[in-house]
Amino acid sequence: MSFFSSLRHSATDAVKNATDKIHETENKASGFVGNLEDKLSGVSKLKDIGSKIENEVSDTKKGISDAIENKISDTKKGISDAIENKISDTKKGISDAIENGISDTKKKISDAIENKISDTKERISDIPVVKDINKAYHIALDIKDATKSPVSALNKILPKNSELFSKIVDYTAGGVTDAQNKLNNSRVNKVFSFLASIEKSKLAGTTYSNLNYLNDQVAIKAPVDQDLSKTPTVSQLLNAANAEFTIDGTPKGLTPFLVNGKQLYTVDDATGMSSRVWLTGDNQVIISYQSTSGGDNMSINPVAGVAGMASNAQIFNQDVSGAQKSALKWANKVVQEAEARGIDTNNIFVTGHSLGGIEASYVAQQTGLGGIAFSATGIPSSSTAKGDGSNFLSIMAYGDPIASYASDTNGGASYVSWKDEGASSSLNHYGKVIQVGSESDNEALRKTVAGWTDGTFIDQMKTVGDVFKDFVKFHTPVTLASDLGVTLTTKANSNGLMTLNGANGTPANIGGDTIGQLTGSHSDAMVAQLLKNNSLAA
Repeated sequence: MSFFSSLRHSATDAVKNATDKIHETENKASGFVGNLEDKLSGVSKLKDIGSKIENEVSDTKKGISDAIENKISDTKKGISDAIENKISDTKKGISDAIENGISDTKKKISDAIENKISDTKERISDIPVVKDINKAYHIALDIKDATKSPVSALNKILPKNSELFSKIVDYTAGGVTDAQNKLNNSRVNKVFSFLASIEKSKLAGTTYSNLNYLNDQVAIKAPVDQDLSKTPTVSQLLNAANAEFTIDGTPKGLTPFLVNGKQLYTVDDATGMSSRVWLTGDNQVIISYQSTSGGDNMSINPVAGVAGMASNAQIFNQDVSGAQKSALKWANKVVQEAEARGIDTNNIFVTGHSLGGIEASYVAQQTGLGGIAFSATGIPSSSTAKGDGSNFLSIMAYGDPIASYASDTNGGASYVSWKDEGASSSLNHYGKVIQVGSESDNEALRKTVAGWTDGTFIDQMKTVGDVFKDFVKFHTPVTLASDLGVTLTTKANSNGLMTLNGANGTPANIGGDTIGQLTGSHSDAMVAQLLKNNSLAA
C-alpha cells in the first residue's frame, strides 16, 4: 500500500472516529440537556412547593400570632382578675388582721398600763418615805376623828390595846429604823462617830471609833464545853457595866483590853451603841455595853444618848433595835481581836446595864456567848439564835418598870400586852432570870401598870409619873449593887441621884458567884430560896 493510500485511509478513519465522537458527544449533550431540563422542571416544582410552604408558614404564623395574642389577652384578663380578687381578699384580710391586731393591742396596752399602774402603786407604797407619809396620814385621820371630843381624844391616845397608840409607836419605831438604816453605815455616821471618839480617847486612852466592822460578815463560833464555874463573877460583870456611866473609870480587878496601847472602844452615833472592852485577872474578855444615857459620857457625846433613845423606841415596839444590831457587829470585831491573842469564845463574855444589857442579851442570843444583862427588858425570840441561854443571866430588881417590860415577869406581862405580838411569850428575857430586892415591889408595879392598861388618860398620866419614880428607885446600877451585895468601884458624877437608893430588901450577897453557880449548880427553886434566905454565896 502506498504512503498516500495509507494516509488517506488513516485520515478517513480519523474523520470517522471524530464523527462518531461528535455523535456520541451530541447524544451525551442531548441526554445532559434532557436531564438538565428534568432537573429544572424539579426545581420549578420545588419553587412551587416552597411557595406553598411559604404561604403555609405565613398562614401558620398568623394563626399562631392570633392564637398567642388571644391567649395573652385571655391570660392578661385572668391574671388581672386573679390579682384584683387577691388584692381584694388581701385587703380584707389585712383590714381584718389590723382591726383584730388593734383590738388585741388595745387590750394588751390597757392591761399593761393597768398592771404598770398597779405595780407602780405597790412600789411607791413600799418606798420608806411614802410608807411614813401614808402612816402619818392615817394617824392624822385617827387623831382628827378622836379630837371631835377632847375628853374622848385623851382617852383614846393610850388605853389598853389602843389601835391608835400602837400605830403611833409603830410609826415612830419604823421611822427610827429607816433613819438608822440610811445613816448607820454611811460616811456621815463614820465621820461623826470618829470625831465623837476623839475626846473620849484623850480623856480615857481609848481607841478611835472606826465603824468598818459594821461591814464584817464573820460569824462568831459559839462556846463549846464551856466551864461556867470559872466565868467572871457577878461583881466583875456589874462593875464593868457600871463603868460605862463614867468617862475614864476602871473597875477594880479589871484592866483595859489594849490595841496599839489604847483600850479597845467604839461608839456608833447613829444607833447609840457604845462599848469598852476589859480583861479579868484570869485573862477573860468582858465586852461591856453602855446604857442609853451613858452617864458622864453625855457631856462629851450627847448625840449617842439621843440615838440611844431612838433605839429604845424600837425596843418598846418589841423590835430588834439598831443598837442591838451594831452591838452584834462589834462583838464580831472584839472576838477576832481576842482570838488573835489565843482567847477563844469560852472566855469572852458580854454585859451591860439597861440598853447595854439589852444589847448584851441580843449578842448572847445570836452568838452563844456567856454573860449577864442587868436591868434589861425582854427581847424578841429569834430563828437565827445560836445561844440557848444556859450560860447567861438576866438580873433585875423587883419593881423595875423597864426590866419588867417582858412577857415572862409577873409585873410586866400585862405591861407589854398593848401590842398583840408581845402578849404571847415572844418578848422574854434571855437566859435565866434572877430578881432581887423585895418581891412586894412587884405587886406595887402591877398596880402601877393597871393604871396604864385599864385607866383613862388621867390615870395614864399618873402612871407615867409613878413609872418615872419607880425607874429612879429600881432601875439604877446603884440599886442593883445594893440588892446584890456588890461594891461599885467606879462612880460617875451623874450618879448623884442614884446614891439616894439603897437595898430594897435584904442584900442577896451573890456578887462573888460565877454564872455557873447561878445556873447549873442550883435549881430555879433553890436559887429563889437561897436568894430569899440571903445564903446563896455561902
